[in-house]
Amino acid sequence: MAPSFGVEASPIGLHDTAEIERGLTTFAQQPNGGVMVMPNGLAIVHRAFIIAQATRLRLPAIYPFRYFVTDGGLISYGPDVVDQYRTRGVTLIVS
Repeated sequence: MAPSFGVEASPIGLHDTAEIERGLTTFAQQPNGGVMVMPNGLAIVHRAFIIAQATRLRLPAIYPFRYFVTDGGLISYGPDVVDQYRTRGVTLIVS
């Protein structure tokens, strides 16, 4: 979808902090960039580092969950996972 909006998506690896730092630093050298962190386990594990690097490199970043913002991230867009459990409850199906 990105090219249809005139946007180039450049994925970076999240396996370790060195890989994240290299990817974000390289990306920050390009003009008019921003970061969109996808919701996955490695992003969650490394969220403090990702937030710190995006801030240090002055990259605008959007995160998948609110707790990224409470940890210092710029903005989040996604479901409120806690609220989903609070309001939906659990449905049991008995056969």
